[in-house]
Amino acid sequence: MTAPISISGKENFIQDGVANIKKVIEDNKSSFNERIKKIYTDDILLPETPSVSIVFNSASNDLRSASAMSRRNYTYHLRYDIWYYHSEISENTKINHLTEIGWQIAQLFLNNISINCFVPKLGCEIEIVRYRPRLKGGKLIASVQISLVAHKLLRITDSN
Repeated sequence: MTAPISISGKENFIQDGVANIKKVIEDNKSSFNERIKKIYTDDILLPETPSVSIVFNSASNDLRSASAMSRRNYTYHLRYDIWYYHSEISENTKINHLTEIGWQIAQLFLNNISINCFVPKLGCEIEIVRYRPRLKGGKLIASVQISLVAHKLLRITDSN
């Protein structure tokens, strides 16, 4: 079992999640039919194509249990968007082909459900894989959005 990547040495859900998502993609790049030139850990204006960009989207939580409110257990639902940027849109753009590449990327996380042990107990799920062109640097880029939700357990204990 691999140890999850921790950016700051202490738990930071946003940065650590992005780093571990990147690690899964890096470790499995050879399984894609398309070559990925670059993996970005934030959304950028002018991506080199083909590339992947990992963006933290949002978070929510559910209170799982509480012991006199001094010790609380939460499940955090961390939402990340993984963007696959293929190329500038042209008459040769094939939407089904691009969506299939997005599904290959999504499949990595179904096969590596703990995201490099970042979410070892509850894993992750894919909410959506869809073709979605994006305007980047004045160019319309053929893109696929993969929405991933990582479920992370957190225990908070009051120091009082």
